[in-house]
Amino acid sequence: MASIHITDIEAAINYWRDKKPSPDGVTLAPEIRALAEVYALMIYYK
Repeated sequence: MASIHITDIEAAINYWRDKKPSPDGVTLAPEIRALAEVYALMIYYK
């Protein structure tokens, strides 16, 4: 079974940060918010 590594999530976050930068420096695009939630859960349950 294939697994997703935390580095894959980091790369995806960075990809979307380049594609959809924050207009005000605070707000994140929906794609980044979703990935950030997965990232946080991976850290928490590590």
